[in-house]
Amino acid sequence: MTDQEILSQLLYTEKNLSNRYNKIITKCVNNKLRNELSNILENQNRIVFDIEDEMIKRQFIVETPSNSEDINSVKEKYSKNIDKI
Repeated sequence: MTDQEILSQLLYTEKNLSNRYNKIITKCVNNKLRNELSNILENQNRIVFDIEDEMIKRQFIVETPSNSEDINSVKEKYSKNIDKI
């Protein structure tokens, strides 16, 4: 396997783990356990970001620059969705 394939597989796996932790957290009714799982999820997300940063550094993926208009558009979109809830 190439470095790119290894990092891609690792990224896929870590993102899957993050998704699973998130699902478990939303179903958890014990505050202490939920907080502990949230800490694990936060660490898990850092790992995902580190892998993505390494892949960008090695030019395995391309980081797309965002302008402030794009960022504001995304904020507005998700803010509206939160208001609907």
